[in-house]
Amino acid sequence: MQTYKIERVGIADLEFDGDVIGQSAGAKPQVRIYRTNTSHYILTIAADAERARAQRFDKPIDLVNWLKAQLGSITIDAQSAIEAAAKNDDTFKTYWTERVE
Repeated sequence: MQTYKIERVGIADLEFDGDVIGQSAGAKPQVRIYRTNTSHYILTIAADAERARAQRFDKPIDLVNWLKAQLGSITIDAQSAIEAAAKNDDTFKTYWTERVE
């Protein structure tokens, strides 16, 4: 666990203890997904070099719906962050995997 402080655009900063469970590729990931030590999820979308749009969620479905609303669709960066989160978190894996019997 690590303590994070996310500087947000136009609203109060977001501080929490947790881990990165998914992020987009590249030296400066545009999308990051964190899991807090109390099992909440934090999504950040880079706004500029210093600030982000960030929000807390209780469930992966709410996080993905907010992400779609912010970006207009699931972009390549968003997809890679979600898929990484599904590999690192069982709740995300259950949500992001469609099982057919």
